[in-house]
Amino acid sequence: MQTKAEYAHMAVHALGGPTLVGKMLGLDQRVISNWCARVFPPDVYAPLAPLLTARGITAPPGMFGQRALIITKPKRQRRTKQELQHASTG
Repeated sequence: MQTKAEYAHMAVHALGGPTLVGKMLGLDQRVISNWCARVFPPDVYAPLAPLLTARGITAPPGMFGQRALIITKPKRQRRTKQELQHASTG
């Protein structure tokens, strides 16, 4: 199992290296080099995942710091006294 930093390094080099990836994303190559030493920020998943997939590399969201979507139930709104009285007489 690769660490996030190992995955970032492998992915950047599979896409042509920091200079080419920087040009593709409109970022300085130093930013991309920092990703190779650390990890991908979550906001680059959308632009990089299709590029990696096209090269046959799996792009799991977890390697980009993405978290699973947690769906919560909306809070119920309390009824006012007037609404409660109206409901009981109706």
